[in-house]
Amino acid sequence: MLLASSSPWRREILRNVGIEVECVAHRVDEAAFDLGDDVRDGVRRLAEAKALSVDGGDRLVIAADQVLWFDGVVYGKAADADEARARLALFSGGTQELVCGWALARSGRILESGVAIATVTTRDLDGDAIDRYVATGEWEGSCGCSRYEGVGRQLVERVDGDFHTVLGLPLEALLPALRRAGAPGLV
Repeated sequence: MLLASSSPWRREILRNVGIEVECVAHRVDEAAFDLGDDVRDGVRRLAEAKALSVDGGDRLVIAADQVLWFDGVVYGKAADADEARARLALFSGGTQELVCGWALARSGRILESGVAIATVTTRDLDGDAIDRYVATGEWEGSCGCSRYEGVGRQLVERVDGDFHTVLGLPLEALLPALRRAGAPGLV
């Protein structure tokens, strides 16, 4: 199986449940991809595009993407520490949706795709807490400007939904789809 991602986190999530994958970088320009008006459908379509951009032959290709939806706005990754600080201040005390699209492909065809959503409520953060967190560097590469699997867990008051959706790979949806596709290594 191939994982259309260079994310060590997604690979580790799969490895932790006994699924070995080879990581292959997808060829989709995420910044240029138009999610459209329906963020859920857009993130699903983006995951499909990533899966189809990898030439896996007859091997299964897994792809995923995640955005943060807050107060009617879609957030991707922050460009720099100042933007991360501003976003964390904005998210402080609020509840955000992590919208995670996923897709399975084989032989250049989508077998199955979907969307999983988890909500994350950020605790009230003061400027010092935000500065200390941004100094960790964990915000880099994260659509929510924090990593739940690291120090960023301290910023969270509550999570509703699949823990793995928060991490960027919704196993509750993906594992049954992998079984239906006949993926090796599943019990």
